[in-house]
Order: sequence, then C-alpha cells, then structure tokens
Amino acid sequence: MKGDFSRRTFDKKKHYSSVLMQQGRVQVDSDWNEQQAIHQYRHETQTCDAIGRCGAPKPEHGGGFEITPTPDGSDIKISSGRIYVDGILCENDRDDATLSKQDDLPMKAGDLAGFTLPSAAGRYLVYLDVWQRHITAIDDPDIREKALGGPDTATRAKTVWQVKLHPVDRDAECNTLDSAWKPDATGSGKLSAQTDSTGTDTGPCVLPPTAGFSRLENQLYRVEVHRGTDPNDSTVKPTFKWSRDNGSVVTSITHVNGQKLTVKDTGRDEVLGFACDQWVEILDDRMELADQRGHIVQIDTVNHATCEIKIKSTTPLPDVDETRHPKLRRWDQSGTTATAEGVEITTDGRLLEGDIEVWFSDGTYRSGDYWLIPARTAISPETGSIECPLDADNQPIPQLPHDIHHHYCPLALVDFYGSRFKPVPNSDCRQISPPLTDITADDVRFDNNTCQLPNVETVQDALNDLCQRHEDGCTLIAVPGSGWEAIFDRIADGQDARVCFRVGEYLLDEPIMLAEKGHLKISGCGAGTRIIAPNAETVFKFEDCKSVVVQDLYAESSVIGSGQDEQLKHLNGTLTFSACPKVTVENVELKCGAGAERAASCISVRDSAEYDRDIEGSAVEPVASVRIRNCDLHIGHQQVGILLVNVLRAQVEDNMLQVSKKPKSLSISALLQNRVHRSAVRSLMIREPVLGKSVSDDAALSSDTVIISAGEGVVRFKTDPSLVGAWEGWIEYDPPKGIQNDRDLLRHLTKIADRVLLDQGVLRAGDREFRRFESWYKKLRDANPAVGSQGIAVGGRIVNDIRILNNKILGVLQGIHVGVSHRVTYIKIKISNVPKPDAGIHGAHDHGSNVPKPDAGIHGAPGHIFVPIKDGTYACDMAGTVHIMGNSIGVLLPPGARERHGIFVGNCDSLIVQNNYARVRRFSVTSQVSIDGIHIYGHLGRMMIVRQNHLVGTTVGIRVVPLSGAEHGTPQWIVTDNVAPNARNAVLAPSSVRGIADNYA
Repeated sequence: MKGDFSRRTFDKKKHYSSVLMQQGRVQVDSDWNEQQAIHQYRHETQTCDAIGRCGAPKPEHGGGFEITPTPDGSDIKISSGRIYVDGILCENDRDDATLSKQDDLPMKAGDLAGFTLPSAAGRYLVYLDVWQRHITAIDDPDIREKALGGPDTATRAKTVWQVKLHPVDRDAECNTLDSAWKPDATGSGKLSAQTDSTGTDTGPCVLPPTAGFSRLENQLYRVEVHRGTDPNDSTVKPTFKWSRDNGSVVTSITHVNGQKLTVKDTGRDEVLGFACDQWVEILDDRMELADQRGHIVQIDTVNHATCEIKIKSTTPLPDVDETRHPKLRRWDQSGTTATAEGVEITTDGRLLEGDIEVWFSDGTYRSGDYWLIPARTAISPETGSIECPLDADNQPIPQLPHDIHHHYCPLALVDFYGSRFKPVPNSDCRQISPPLTDITADDVRFDNNTCQLPNVETVQDALNDLCQRHEDGCTLIAVPGSGWEAIFDRIADGQDARVCFRVGEYLLDEPIMLAEKGHLKISGCGAGTRIIAPNAETVFKFEDCKSVVVQDLYAESSVIGSGQDEQLKHLNGTLTFSACPKVTVENVELKCGAGAERAASCISVRDSAEYDRDIEGSAVEPVASVRIRNCDLHIGHQQVGILLVNVLRAQVEDNMLQVSKKPKSLSISALLQNRVHRSAVRSLMIREPVLGKSVSDDAALSSDTVIISAGEGVVRFKTDPSLVGAWEGWIEYDPPKGIQNDRDLLRHLTKIADRVLLDQGVLRAGDREFRRFESWYKKLRDANPAVGSQGIAVGGRIVNDIRILNNKILGVLQGIHVGVSHRVTYIKIKISNVPKPDAGIHGAHDHGSNVPKPDAGIHGAPGHIFVPIKDGTYACDMAGTVHIMGNSIGVLLPPGARERHGIFVGNCDSLIVQNNYARVRRFSVTSQVSIDGIHIYGHLGRMMIVRQNHLVGTTVGIRVVPLSGAEHGTPQWIVTDNVAPNARNAVLAPSSVRGIADNYA
C-alpha cells in the first residue's frame, strides 16, 4: 500500500496477539497498523477455519455469486449476496451485475488495460479474484474531514472482487479441477539490500562516510516491479521503479490538455513535491484495478502558482478518463538508467541513494510486486542503517517480494460457443454452507466405511437410503424440486434398481439417459406424477439395460427430430428403449411433440440405435419381449403413437391413442413451408399425371381430369373437380413460354401448384391477380386438423409374434402398420408373374423385371424385400404370427394424407385380422382420395384369415395382394363376414382367397 507510512512491522511468525500502548510514549503509525494487521489475520484465519477456503451461505441466508448465463447467452449474470474467500468477506450489492458489468473490473477501453470477454469457443471456469486495494482521499474524497478543512488523514483498505474466466478442458468438472487454473502467483525473483559503508554522497547535508545510511530523514523505500517478465518474449526485460517515500507523493489530475496536466496541488514543499526532470506515473482506477501499473512519463516544467505540470514530448501521455480518479505519482529513479519503462532489472547491484544498494536474483517478476526497505537516519556514527534480515555472517538474506495478495475461488463452469454462453449441468463449484443454527442432516458428511451404503455422502443421503429400503422396496425415491434427476446418477453400471416417483411436477431440461444398467423399474403415482420436458424430444432413454418396466406416471416432451440427420432414420419417443431385451410399459400417460412431418413418437422400442444394416453386416439382435398395456397416448401432429422395430414378441393391448391439439404455430401456411408436406398436398392438385395426349379428342373425360396443352407439351392429370376450370383458366390467362416437351410442361404446372399453395390461392402475373384457385385454398385451410401419422407401427427385419388387441386409435392417417423390410445391395435377377400394387397406395414399388426396391420408409418399408441367393431364387424378410383383433380405429384424411390405411400388414407367415372397426373421416378437398380399410400386401404363409371387420368410409374395404403362394401345401386364405358400407369394393383379392362372396359393401 503506497501510503505515508514509517514501516510495516506485522509478522505472523511472531504470534503477537495485540499491541499494548504505554503511557507517556510516542505514538507511531506502525503500532496502530500492526494492531489492525493482527486483528485482520486472526479474523480471516478464524473465518477460514469455520467456513473453509471458499464458501457461500445458503441462498435463503444471503449467499451469492451464483453464476448463470443471461437469457440471450451473451453475458454471465452474477447473483447478489455474500461469499467468503480465504476468510475475506465479499459482497455483491448489485442485482444487475454481469461478467461485463462489474464495479471493480472495468471493460477494456482504448489503450487502457482492462477485461475483455473470451473469443475462443470452449469450456471456461468462472472464478473469483479477491484482493485488498489501498484507498486514499484522492480515490474517495469522502475520507477527508470537512469540518477541519479537509486534511489528508488516515487511508483505507478496500476488498476488491473480480469475476474472471479461465479456459479448462472440455470435460472438466468442479471436483476434477486442480491448481493449474489459478493465475500466476508472486514472482520467483528475490531482492536483497544493504548500505555501502564507504559512503559515496558528498553533499553538504550528509553525514560522514562512517555512517551506513547517510540521509538526514527516516525513509520507507519502496522498490516495485513496473514491467513484469513476459513469458512469451524473453527479449522483453522486466523493470522496476523506486520511491524513498513508499510512493506516497501523489496528487490528483483535474484536467489534461495536450502535454499539460492540471493537478490539485504540486506538493507540500520542495522535498515532498514535484519538480522538473522527475519521473512520474500517470494512472487511474482502470489501470490500477487491472494491471497495477500506469504510464511513466518525465516532467518538463512545473508551475506551482497555476498547478500545471508540463510533460516532456519524448514521453507522450496516455488517454486519461477524468471520471476514474486519475492521479500523478512521483518516483525517485534518475540518471541514465531511468526510462519511460522504469529501470531494467539485472543481477548487478543497483544503487538507489543514500548508499542503499539493491541486488536482484534470477527469476520471474510480476507487475505490482514490491519490497519495502525501512531506512533510519544516523544519530551517531554508529546508528545509520536499513532494516533487512541478515544471516549469521551479517549478510542480507534475499527476500521474495511483498505482493498484493490475490485470493481465488472457483464459482462455476460454462461452455462458450464463440458468441453465446451455455451452462454446464451440475457445474456450480461453490461450497454452500448453512449458519450454525440451521445445520441439517443434508449438510453433514460422515464416514461410510462401516455401512458402505452405495452413493452416500451425507447423513441425509444415508437416511434417505435407509428409508427407501423400507418404502415398498424402492431403491431410490424422486422428489419434486431442482436437480431431482441427479438420483439416476447413483445407479451404477449393471445395477438393478427401482426408482419411485412421488406426486408432483418434475421439470426436465435434457433427456435422462440410462445405459448399461441392470433390471430397472420406474414407477410413479399415476397421473399425479408429471414429468415435463419442454425442450427435449425424450424424457427417458434406456439403452442396453437388462430389462425395463415403466408404469403409473405421466410424461410429456415437446421437441421432435432432435439431433437427427436429414433422413431421420430413427424416431425417438417420449419413452425410448434401445437394445433392452425386455420392455414393459403399463398404465402410463404420454404426450409427444408436433411437427410438419413424421419425426417422433410416444413410445419407441428398437433393437439398437444402428438397426439399419446391410444383410452382409452384423446380425440383428432383436428385442425379446415388449408389453404395452393400458396406456393413454397423446400423439403430436404427424407423429407416431407406438413404434416397434425388430421385436421377437410384442403384445400391445387395451391402449387409448389419440391425437393432441395442434399448436398454433402449425397453421396451414406454416405447414406448407415444409417441402414434404407441400408435396403431399400438391398431389390433390396434380394426381396421376400422364405425359402426352393419350385419349382421343372426343373421348369423355371424368369430372376430375384435365388436359393441359402448351407449346410442345401435353399433360393429362387428375385434380379436384372444382379446380378443372381454374387450371384451364390460368393457362389461358398466363400462357407458359418456352415449353419444349411434355416434361417441361409438367414441371411448369408443378411450380404453379406450389405458387397456389404458398400464396394462399392467389396467382399473380405482373400487376394482375388470378383468384379462381382461392375458394379451393380456403377449403384447404379449413381442412387443417391435427392428425397423427400412425397409431401403432411394427417394422424392421425380424418380427416373430405380434398381438395388437383391443386398442382404440383416433385421428391418424394409418391406424396399424405391420411390415418387415431391410435395405440391401441388390443384383438384377429375372422375376416373372409378380403383380403390381395399385399406384399411390403406400408407396408402390416398381415390380417389373428387376428385383423390387425397398420403400425408403423411416421404420421399415411396407411390402417385401428380396434377398438375392442365386439367379432364379430369392428369399425375403417375413413376419411370424400376427394377430390384430378387437381394435377401434378412426382414420382422418386431411390434405396431404400419405399412409391411407386403417390396417396394413406386409410379409407375414400367419395372420389373423378379426373383429376390428375402422371409420374414415374425409374433407371436401380429400373426397377423391382412395383408401383401403385393410390392406394386405406381400408374401403370405399358410394362414391368413380376415373376418368380422366393420369398415366405414373406405374406397376399398379389404385389399389382398399376395406376391406368392404358400411354399408348401394349399394355403388357408380366408376373407369372409366383413362389411364395408358404401365402399366401391368390399374386397379385392385373387381367386385363391376363399369367402369373398360373404363380404358386403
């Protein structure tokens, strides 16, 4: 501290407890200051022993310095309150303090040193830097006593705290931090000092050469490092500056004009004032709070009458902020060794004055480090000396510098992405302590060596563990509140566990991932247990666990397609199970997110995350058993209720699946921005296009068919009957140009359809408007309900025993889908007599002379897959036993419908579809869309029975398209006793199917 002190006498190694005043004795400043230092040392040590090196009270007791990114992520908020660092009290009184807005850490401005936000992406430790700053009346005018005319009396010490950042490893955690993150400590360079007994000063006011210190006044010399060691440039040498008055000759700067400074005063007298050729330092709060040093310049002239000091032009002035307490401090180095950067530090002796000589050792030096050398004038030839430690040979002992002691405390970890901060989960590095009167079992640690309870650290953990052992066998109990999900971290790899949820709402930021665990059971208290994940696609994701049971709770997710590539190979569910051999979901209520296209589900079960493999790749390890019973599922717009991929046995029974209300963000105009959805809706305007004129001029066209001719192109296609005149009118209104062939015209018509959909039914040609499509667009807009993509879907390569029984499914494009398939590399082989499916129904394949290609479906294409064996023979993926019975299905056909089946079954060895009810609801814009109530397609085994199904509103009640007969013997294929009121055909099936006559339309 650069004050007008005589010396500093406190030494903790002497273990003094107080300073005692004696009567009639001289009072000196060093006694008073030593008493303050003794008191401060005791207070900080005692506090540190009670709280620890770094600790904050609980928030309810005023704890502060919690670190959270601001809502936009551009800065970091510092909560108000208290924290203790090495026993030092730090207080943040501001509610709006942030990393870039701190009272004692100014941001960088001009060439003045300060703090800057990071630029490199990565993980950073947010830490607290605490130190004591010397405050004089120049820094705080309120220190002066106005009643006495404002004299300069005592000074103050202020606790300064600064929140800073330090880069750490990407996987760093609070409990893995080491001391490497702390900034450099005091430099390693040392200084020794002694007086030259030969005496070199010859002035008229000095004592004879026999004295050691030859000046006439007692002084406190300060030797301070100005420019520290540069670790990146060894050619830059450290420098020092020195003052015989501990740097206390200082005045405030009131105005700067070019090289001229106006100051408050020019000193008390010639000894303690400013004079020409002196070296002085210009600094303000920002320099002092950041680097502990300012800019050294040399005085040209001093005008004591006007209090103006002119600086030599060889040392230009820095920019000075007159609002930041700028000051001018005198240093006493002189001669040829003194420069604007101070005096270079070398290992050779440096003579200061008064026969005082100092030596620097090799080592590193840090700006602001200093040494104090008390010098006492000679009152006799034997008494002049300086106070410094001596060894046994009466030689000076080199001393490490006194420094501004910095104390550090880790606060939190954050991730920085180049422009935005994001919190790291469970990364609050503060140690939180309660008051002594508020200590609970949760605050106390204990020795767990005897009990060896798993994942137990505190007494409260032990009590919870013991309590849970008696609460219905629960291994862990979840309780609502911040950080509730941390209990899952206590389940070790391979460990069996039962996790019980109490009644309440459990908010979740990220999915709970449980991988490579044992047998798990997750249960709640019915709908009263609500787990909500507003920013996640999945609530629970189980991977490679031995078995999983989830029951009696409500879970909701709101995001779809999270972290997926453009192909969206895998639909993650609100509950997602991957590579778990046994899965049971009972009595749960689930809700998944909504979107413009299929990208999520309520429940997703698959063999592994990489089930999409070539036949030559590693073998599929299917899920052994899946049971989903008595669940209520709320399907988001265009999403899936239950998705099963590669399961050996599945029973899906007595579930309620219905579509939840569509969010306002998915209006018809927003949905049409999605290319997939727009393409589907476009099929209502241009359906089954035929290139070239394929009918005679006088042939009668159906009411939904239009022929468009333009240039060299002709296209015939089906459309909504109300649009036939609109198409013809637009071509006449704005004839296309440059049509070279039929395909050019079809591309032009497709673009016109997109314009109609994106511009709300209004076409524009220049400044003219064509509105004949507008009324149809309004019907399209009105027919925009929430609709699910599929209710229950089963796919993959291996499906053995599937039972889908007594479920109710409402508001979906396709109720039930069971189809196995696999993407493989094909060779061309001849296949004859393979019938073609109807075009437009569930992604028709090209069944020509080549092996059929698989549908690029998300979860396994419908239909069949041929696996080449040799020319002329082939095999395909086949499901085993499939029973679909007693289900009630409500199919909705809004614009853009693609699935369009009540029930679909692909390749299957044994199939029973019985006693199901399906009803189709249409809109006027989809009145011409074809739909099958039950569609069976692919390779069939010996058994296929479809009977006693009631199908309402379908185009075709039941369609059966077998691609081959049973391999051995006569098949038992029966379609009988079904009713499809008002259908065009009750049944369409080959003659090998029996009982067709006993079905009714």
